[in-house]
Amino acid sequence: MYTVSVRDHFMIAHSFQGEAFGPAQRLHGATYVVDLEFRRPELDTNVPLQPIAPADPQAGDKLDGAALLVGVLSLRPLARQPLVVDVTALYRRLLRLHDFDFGLASATVRWDGRAFSASISGEGMLLGGAPYALGIGGQLGARLRLSDGVTPWARYTLRHRAYQPDAYGGYSGLTHAGVLGVTLRAGRQLRADLGYTLGEERAESSDLAAWFHGPTAELEWRRGPLGVNLGGSLGARAYDAGRRDLLLAASTSVSVDLSQLVGLLGGVSLLRNWSSDSGFEYVKVTAFAGAYLVLAP
Repeated sequence: MYTVSVRDHFMIAHSFQGEAFGPAQRLHGATYVVDLEFRRPELDTNVPLQPIAPADPQAGDKLDGAALLVGVLSLRPLARQPLVVDVTALYRRLLRLHDFDFGLASATVRWDGRAFSASISGEGMLLGGAPYALGIGGQLGARLRLSDGVTPWARYTLRHRAYQPDAYGGYSGLTHAGVLGVTLRAGRQLRADLGYTLGEERAESSDLAAWFHGPTAELEWRRGPLGVNLGGSLGARAYDAGRRDLLLAASTSVSVDLSQLVGLLGGVSLLRNWSSDSGFEYVKVTAFAGAYLVLAP
């Protein structure tokens, strides 16, 4: 169960008349504290626990469900050049909380050469059928192949997002991050990526603006149609407002290619956050399963 609480207070001042009230005849006051608490058995992937939807006393503690549709189109307009255009569309329909229905459309143009890479992308999002966010970003990368099994690399990413609803305005801002890493390979079946990230989120709200850094790791094994992926990261975040967090993220998944176009995917992910403010500590475990369809002209 996940909970978000809002606390506010108000003060009153009054006095009583009559000798029977003694000192209470003088002006005195009282402070009243009001607590409002929302609970939900599961967090949504893309929005906070209770962002803008009204309270529904009839909803109870029932679990929600969702249908997710993702489409990806990848084009190479120049046959002999490493220029790629990727277009992605995503729509998630919730069964009960339709205010949280989510849509995403993005396009990326990238140059993926042997030693250098560069990309620029744009995205637009809808939440509950209304404009949610607009974003633009870019990435520069370099890699140096030392041998068949060792390739060090570096990436720098810059992104700006502007959130449309006033309730999300504090999240708007610039994010940039640099990553140094190395790719290790053992034949064609086993690959490992190890890296370290340092970055900054310049959100408009100081409660959300933070520096972050930490290690990342990913291990991928493939044999024929079967693939196994293990990944994890440990990120320390220092917020401008003074809060300090440490987030552990880990996931594992298994995929099976049924054909060159269709496959099945399933796995589990873990999020564990430690914080100097106990109100921000949480553990979240999510299981997922689905099918994928690949269309490449």
